[in-house]
Order: sequence, then C-alpha cells, then structure tokens
Amino acid sequence: ISGTSFFFDTRLLLRYLGCAGIASVEATKELVKLIQDAGGSIYYYRHTHDEMLKAFDDAIASASNGSLISDSEMRLYYSTNSLTKLTLSAKKASFVNELQESKIFLRELENHTEESRIKNGFTIDLLRQFMYSNLKWNTQTIDNDAMSIWETHMRREGDYSEYCGTNKKLCVFVTTNTLLVRTALEFKNNNPSIPSIQQWNHNRLPIISDV
Repeated sequence: ISGTSFFFDTRLLLRYLGCAGIASVEATKELVKLIQDAGGSIYYYRHTHDEMLKAFDDAIASASNGSLISDSEMRLYYSTNSLTKLTLSAKKASFVNELQESKIFLRELENHTEESRIKNGFTIDLLRQFMYSNLKWNTQTIDNDAMSIWETHMRREGDYSEYCGTNKKLCVFVTTNTLLVRTALEFKNNNPSIPSIQQWNHNRLPIISDV
C-alpha cells in the first residue's frame, strides 16, 4: 500500500465528510486511516468533484422547497443532524478544503499521448457504449464512472501484473458500487481482442470495491 494512489468515488468521499449514517461515516474514516497509516495516498478526479457539487446542490434545492432529499444517505445526514439549507451550503463551500486538510487531494486528468492510448488503452467510447447497454443509470453517471475506470487504466499503463497493484504502486479507483466492478469484468469478457485488458480479473483491475 505504501506509495500507492487510491482514487475514491463520490459516495466514499461524501461519507468521509459525514454525509451519511454514523456507521458508514465511521467505516469510511477507518478505511482512510488504514490507507494513510500504511503510506498510501488518497485522491479524487475532477468529475468526482463535480458529482459532489451536484449532490450538495440537489440536497440544498430540496431543503429550500421543503421536499424530501432524494439521496437516502444525504437525507439521513440532513435529518439526523437537524441541518438547514445554510448548513448544507457551508458544507458545499468548504468540502475541498476539508478533504485537503485530511490529505485527500483533487487530481486533474492526465494528458495521455496518442502512442500511450494505442499501446495501453481502449477507447472510452467503447466502454461507455457497453455500459449504456448494460446499466440503467443516468447518462452522466455512466460517463463519469467510465472515465474513472479508463483514466485509472491509462495511469497504470495497462499493467495488471501485481495482485491489487501494490508492489508496483499501481493506482486503483475505489468505489462503493460492486456492480461497477462486475461491469468492468464483463467488458473485458466481451472484448477479447483488446490485449491491454486481458489480464483483468477480480484481483487485477483498475477498480475495486470498498467491500
């Protein structure tokens, strides 16, 4: 784990910020502590940042008009802590600094060369279309999740030679969504002609579940 980069998804980061039930918040804080105490680093992508903004905006809009907050974890956070829309707005304005103070940093997408894309990659459009066909999710959610998988794969340069990537300090995207992990494996099985993903299996992926 020491020296390895872990990119957290939106749900994990919101839990870390306290925007969920106590058990989920405490479990996520424990996960962060375990990684950081072992010398690992935690980051998040720009599109994850944007998803967090939207989560706060949706909650603030619901609180403003008195309707039920649609996200169950944000709703639990709001109701059990007797918050107001002003509290949510303040949380939205400060979450980047709050994460940074906890040594969880935003990382922009890398500018991968055309040579690297050809050698190590697959087109992100191919992954998106596969996910559109197999998942009944919001289009923007699929786009963001596809980008997380693709970007992490490209940062690894197609290297899956190590169990969970640890000995070579290979980065990984960490998600609460186990279906997304299964979808990545199904994508590999449906594309046997793509050499760079044929090493993918349950222990060698650009994505893992917090479970």
